[in-house]
Amino acid sequence: MKKISKVNVEKAIERRKNIYNDVAANLETIEKIHISMGNSKMGPIPSFSVIPFLTCTNCNHCSKYCYAAKGNFNFPRNVNALAENTVLVEKNVKFVENEINKFLNCSTIIYKYFRWNVAGDIAGKVEKNYFDMIIRVAKKNTFTRFLLFTKNYRLINDFIKRGNKIPENLSVVFSQWDNFTFENPYNLPIAIVKIDENTIIPENAFHCSGDCANCLNCWNAKTGDIRYFDLH
Repeated sequence: MKKISKVNVEKAIERRKNIYNDVAANLETIEKIHISMGNSKMGPIPSFSVIPFLTCTNCNHCSKYCYAAKGNFNFPRNVNALAENTVLVEKNVKFVENEINKFLNCSTIIYKYFRWNVAGDIAGKVEKNYFDMIIRVAKKNTFTRFLLFTKNYRLINDFIKRGNKIPENLSVVFSQWDNFTFENPYNLPIAIVKIDENTIIPENAFHCSGDCANCLNCWNAKTGDIRYFDLH
């Protein structure tokens, strides 16, 4: 397995807190949300992300390897964009919702697939507003299939326990870091990050090819499905 660079977590968190605070202090100057139009792994599939660490939970094991704190994600412009998305979700979620709905209802392009959170999660600063918005967007845009990976197991389990249903066009996949255990009473799909040969991978697990646009397995995840990713 190739060697993966590590993150100075303390520095990464401090930097993102400072940028988030600067952006939050100037909320009225934010004019738009930031939607990524794809990357080398996802191809042309668009996504909306928030700032890592400040929106994450259950990340004690994965934070030192967080890909969303390395590479292009570390460029000042990109960190600032994620901070702006985060502040807007926290402070003005209806604006975010309306902008994403307008994007998905573009008259010239039909987006069949969309991903939430290539960076960040639905916890921390955005827990109060974010997942409910994701549900509403999925219900409104039934022609699009949505994908959400999350470690906020409690939030999703409580949502279902209250009698709510996840829309059929939204795949919510529980992220599992190495052999970390968590409650999954509703048998939601799981994505395991393989750290090394000691990571337990079930025989029926699907191995991610790293080519989302030509696979789409995760967008079509069903109850009980398991896939695993190599550390990256």
